[in-house]
Amino acid sequence: NVRLWGNCRNIHLSCCVFKVVPSNLKGKSKSSQEWMARQLNDPYVKKAHDMNYRARSAFKLIEIDDKVKILKPGQTVVECGAAPGAWSQVIVQRINSNGKAVVKKRKIGTVIGIDLLPIAPLEGAIFLDGCDFTSVESVEKIKAILAARSMDKVEGDQPYIKEGLQETAEREVVEGENNNVNVKKDEVKSKSGEMNGMVDVVLSDMAPNATGQRDTDHPRIMRLVEAALVFAVKNGKPGGHFLAKVWDGSEVKRLESVMEKYYEKVSRHKPQSSRNDSSEIFILGRFKK
Repeated sequence: NVRLWGNCRNIHLSCCVFKVVPSNLKGKSKSSQEWMARQLNDPYVKKAHDMNYRARSAFKLIEIDDKVKILKPGQTVVECGAAPGAWSQVIVQRINSNGKAVVKKRKIGTVIGIDLLPIAPLEGAIFLDGCDFTSVESVEKIKAILAARSMDKVEGDQPYIKEGLQETAEREVVEGENNNVNVKKDEVKSKSGEMNGMVDVVLSDMAPNATGQRDTDHPRIMRLVEAALVFAVKNGKPGGHFLAKVWDGSEVKRLESVMEKYYEKVSRHKPQSSRNDSSEIFILGRFKK
């Protein structure tokens, strides 16, 4: 504030004058108007657009992974709640699942994303959209792809790169269902005897449709996270990692206590790109026991 006491004039300078005010708000609800205003003035929305990410959420994963480095070339990653695919874009880049990165020994990773919502195709990613991760059928589809991918590695082939990830994955799932294929993890071994078909990193960005009632929303997202954790514990590779988004609340400490039984290190993360007024936090379990 600059005050000129001689003539009692006040000049107020504030960054609010630079905010963009959305137009065409007629007929919009108050919450919709607030959301539009927030989007227009969010630097991460603009940054996502400039860097060709599908959503600003990409920067949350980037910030966390830059700090803890859980994503590496050649890994197998399962992403729960993958729509619209922003996290998947980051994962593809960091594990080299599209085979474009220049890395030693041509390490090519695998990323499987699943969501109830539609997901536009992405080179280097296998998407199972329209699928409920909490259902047995969806988990079996993921396991079928993992088993087939492991067999490909044993045989030294890379059909996912040559023929296209999405098409190959869909064919394998259908063939597995038609032939009632059930590949057990102890049946899939590399030439060195190392177990394949297991997951290096499980990520969960799942969230239910929010009602705005914390007592309702918090337990619902925790049930989704618990389903992802069960999958990670059963299918995660020793030394692997688990990262999940939660809405802060009474059950988070209990979740952390459970994770400490299975992971060497458990920590909370709140990236700068996560809005200050959001209750979301990310719980990370590192180095599966």
